[in-house]
Amino acid sequence: MLTKLRVVATLAGALIALGIGTDVATAATRLYVSTSGNDSSNTCTSPSAPCRTIDHAVAESEKMPGTAAISVGAGTYQEQVPLAKPADDGIAIEGAGTGAGGTEIEGPTKEGKATVEAIVPGSSARLANLGVVNDASEDTGDGIGASGNLTLENVAVEMHEPESVEGITLEEQGSLTMRGGSVTYKSGTKGTAITVGFVPATIEGVTVTIENGAQASGIEGEFGTLTIANTNISLGSTAEAAVESEFADVAASNVTITDSSEESDTAIELMSNATFNGVRVHMAAAKDTEPVVVSTFGGGVLNGLEVSGEWQGPALVAEDTELTLRDSHLSTAPTSASVAVEYLSLSETPGLLIQDSTIQAATHAGPGALEALAGNVTLDSSELLGGQNGVVFEQQAGKTRTLTVAASTIDAGTLGTRDAAPVHGIDVISGGSEVSTADVNVEGSIVLEGQEAIVEAGDSASVACSYSDVPSQTQAASATEGSIACASGADGNDETSALSALFQLPGSNYELNPASVDIDSVPASAIVLPFGLIPSTTDLAGNPRSEGVDCVAYQDKGAFQLQGHSFPCPPPPVAPAPITPKPLPAVITALTIDPSSFFAAPSGATVTAATAKKAKRYGAKVSYRDTQIATTTFTVLRETGGRKQGKSCRKPSKKNAHGKRCTILTAIGSFTHTDVAGANSLHFSGRIKGKALSPGSYRLQAVAHDAAGNGVAVDKGFKIA
Repeated sequence: MLTKLRVVATLAGALIALGIGTDVATAATRLYVSTSGNDSSNTCTSPSAPCRTIDHAVAESEKMPGTAAISVGAGTYQEQVPLAKPADDGIAIEGAGTGAGGTEIEGPTKEGKATVEAIVPGSSARLANLGVVNDASEDTGDGIGASGNLTLENVAVEMHEPESVEGITLEEQGSLTMRGGSVTYKSGTKGTAITVGFVPATIEGVTVTIENGAQASGIEGEFGTLTIANTNISLGSTAEAAVESEFADVAASNVTITDSSEESDTAIELMSNATFNGVRVHMAAAKDTEPVVVSTFGGGVLNGLEVSGEWQGPALVAEDTELTLRDSHLSTAPTSASVAVEYLSLSETPGLLIQDSTIQAATHAGPGALEALAGNVTLDSSELLGGQNGVVFEQQAGKTRTLTVAASTIDAGTLGTRDAAPVHGIDVISGGSEVSTADVNVEGSIVLEGQEAIVEAGDSASVACSYSDVPSQTQAASATEGSIACASGADGNDETSALSALFQLPGSNYELNPASVDIDSVPASAIVLPFGLIPSTTDLAGNPRSEGVDCVAYQDKGAFQLQGHSFPCPPPPVAPAPITPKPLPAVITALTIDPSSFFAAPSGATVTAATAKKAKRYGAKVSYRDTQIATTTFTVLRETGGRKQGKSCRKPSKKNAHGKRCTILTAIGSFTHTDVAGANSLHFSGRIKGKALSPGSYRLQAVAHDAAGNGVAVDKGFKIA
C-alpha cells in the first residue's frame, strides 16, 4: 500500500525567479530543487538549473565534497527523503513556505519508513522551515525519524495515519533539537508527537496539538535529558499524557498545557529528576479523575507550577521522591472530592517541601487538602485551604517522621470560618504493625481549626505550637491519643476569636488586618526548618518576610507579611576619629656664650673640643637647655648699623638720612648640634665656612628642630675681638 506525504517547506530570504528560495545555510555545496526542475538534465547547483526531486538532490550531494544545503522551492513533490549514507552527514534541507503557496512534497512511502529519515548513527541533519503532512490513505512510518543529531527549525508535522506512529522520533543515538514549528495529530490518529529514547532532546517554542478523536500523547522522553521551553501543548478529548518521562530528567520552563482529555490519563508523568520554572496546566474535562502531575522516584524542584480546572482528581501525587514545590498554586475543581496533593515516601530524605505556595482543595473534600503518608513534610510561607482537614499526616511504616508548619496559614473545611470537629487543621495519625512516631511542629503560623492526634497502642504522635494563632488546645498522650501542646498564652501562642479582627477578607484574602495582634509577633529566630532547610525570606505575596522592631527581626504570623510596620533601629553612634596630638616643638632655654667677647681661632673647625689647647685661647663655650631630643641649627648673624626706611632697616643713605638708627642682621653661616633632652654645651671656635670671623658684633641664633621639623628660634649676642 502506498502513502502520500506532503512536506511543506519554508526558506528565509527572497524567492528567486524560478520560485526557489535562497539557501540560508553556509555549506560547501548548494543545490536547488523546483517543480520545474529536471533530474536527468540539470546540474542542481544553480537556481536556473534545479533538480526535480529532493531525493535526487541528496544523491547528487553525496557525489560532491563537503556538506550540502538543499533549497526546496514552492510546488508539489512526491517522494520519501532518506538520508542513509555517511556522505549525508551535515546535510541541510530548507524550504520556501508552509501552507498555501508553499512547497508540498507528496510521494510513496515504504511501510515502516519515516518520511524524512536520517539513519546513519552519529551523523547530523538539519531541516529548516519544513512541514510534514502524513496522509491517511496508506500505511506509513513515522513523520521524521533519525539515529543521529537532528536539528529542526520551524518544522511543522501533521499526522493523519490511523496506525500508531510517531510524529518525530529519535531512539538510540544522537540528539534532537527542535526550535519553533509544531506537531499535530488529527482525529483518528495514534502515536506520540515527539518521542526520544536514550538521547537528549531540546524542544523550544513548539506547539503540540492532539485533536479530539486522536489517541496520541505529547512529548515522551525515555532515558535522555528532556528540555522543554516556551511550548504549548493542547490535548483533545481522547488524548493521553502531555509529557511523560520514563527515567529521563526533565527541565521545563514557560510551558502551557491545556488538557481536555476524558481518558483519565495523567497530564505530566515524571519518573526522574524534574526542574520546573513556570508550568501551567488547565484541566478542561470534568470526567477525568487521574492526577495532573505524578512524580515518582526522581524528585526535583517544581517552581511556578499552576494547576486548575474542572477535573476530579488530585493536582499532584508524589511517591518515593524528594520534591520541592515553590511559588506554585495547585487548586482542585470546586466539585472534586479529591485531595489536592498526595505524598507518600518511605525514604529518610527531607521529603516534601512546599514553600511560598497555595494548595487548595474543594470544601470538605477528603481526607484533606494535603495528605502525607510515611514521609517528612515541611510547609513554609504557604497556604493550605479547604478539604475535610487542612493536612492529614499519617505514619504506619515503623518510622519517625516530622511535619513542620512554619509561617503558614491553614483554613480547612469552609473557607473563612472556624469549622468544628470533625474538621481539623492538622490531623496526625500514628499506627500500624510497627512502632511509628509522627511529630508535628507549628511555628509562627495561623491554623483556624483545632488539631487531632490519634495513635494505636505503642505508637506516638504529638502536635506542638509556638508563636502561632491556633485554637487553645492541650491534650496529654494516652493509649489512643497523642499529645497536643497549643495552649493560648504559652510559647507565644494566641487565639483570635473574631476572624474579622485577624484577616482583612477572611475566606478570600488571608492578609492580616492592620490592627491584628499577630503583626510582628514572631521573632524571626523562632522559624526553624528541619534538615537544614532555609526559611523563605519572602511571604506568599513576595514581600520581605521580616521587619525590625526594637532592634530585633520580627515577622507576622501566617503566610503573609503586612508591610510598613517596621521600627528600624537607630544607627549606632559613630565613634569620633582619634585625634593625634600635635607634637610640642623643641624649646631652647638658658642660652649663654662665655665669654661673650673672644678671639676667633686662626684655624680649625667651627666646633672644637673644649679641652683643646686653642680652645682655651680662642672661641667661647655655648651652653643651653633643650626640652627634648632634637637637632639644633646655629646661625651666625653679623650686626651692622642702619637706618629705618619705611618698615625696613637699610644701609645709611641720603634717602634714609633722617631715619631712626637700627641694626641690620646678615647671615654669615650656620652649623648644627645633636641635642639631648636637658643641658647641652659646645665650644664655638669663632670660625664659619672655614674662615675666622672678623672683629665686630654678632648674634648667634639657635633653632631646635624635632622629628616633625618644629622649632622656636632664640639668639644671643657676642663680639669678636
